Amino acid sequence: MRSIILSSMIKALMPLMAVASVFLLLRGHDEPGGGFIGGLLLATGLVGYAVVFGPVAARTLLHVTPRMVVTIGLAIAVISGWIGWVIAGDPFLTSRGHWVTIHLTAESYLKIGPSLGFDIGVYLLVAGSVMTFVFHMMEADSGIEVRES
Repeated sequence: MRSIILSSMIKALMPLMAVASVFLLLRGHDEPGGGFIGGLLLATGLVGYAVVFGPVAARTLLHVTPRMVVTIGLAIAVISGWIGWVIAGDPFLTSRGHWVTIHLTAESYLKIGPSLGFDIGVYLLVAGSVMTFVFHMMEADSGIEVRES
């Protein structure tokens, strides 16, 4: 039996957790936070959804397989590491001087550079890894067999 209170709460909390995870991701390359903790928060929301509604419903909500999220995250992290090497011949993961600053308002701005790309890659990698692990455990426990393509 599914709890009405729990299902209502996870429907309300999951979008908030996703927004908070993006906030932590964007804040992380300048202050505490970053891709790892943001990815964990995103995965926590989706795992909570899977606990309440089942792993098949969570996979449907995600629209892509968690394995694909891991693959995309790894590709973004590696490509962001190559930027300094390709542009200036700097060592891998060097982000010296390869930044673009976007002024959002008079007081706020967003700095975009290789380390933000690396954080986004780690964000997706961590979220996809946790979801893959937990979804497989839940499916094995319930006897559901899902083929990932």
